[in-house]
Formats: sequence, C-alpha cells, structure tokens
Amino acid sequence: MIIDTIDRREALRKEARERRMFARIEAKALQAKGVDLAQANRKAKQAAERLVDKAAKVKQSAELRK
Repeated sequence: MIIDTIDRREALRKEARERRMFARIEAKALQAKGVDLAQANRKAKQAAERLVDKAAKVKQSAELRK
C-alpha cells in the first residue's frame, strides 16, 4: 500500500514535469510562427495537457491488457 502511494506520487510528478516540458516546447514553436507570448503560452499549456492526458490513457489501457 505504501509502495503504491509512492509510485502514484512519482507518476504524478513525472506527468507534471512532462506537461511543463511539452508546454515550453510548444510555446516556443508557436512564438516562432508569430503568435504573441500570452496566447502562445495559453495554447501550449492546453496542447500539453491534451498530449499528457492522452499518453496516460494509452499507458493505462496497455497495462490493462497485460
């Protein structure tokens, strides 16, 4: 039970780290296309959320198939 809690906390931290990384990359790409900073950050955050959520769903379904 304790190990499961630690594993879940670690997974949540990893997802948060990935969201921040993807958002930074996407924001830079949007800025390079001429989108202003505020709008680029907002769109990048949304895109990162979708990407990480989708990846988590794929990972969860893969684990269920095992």
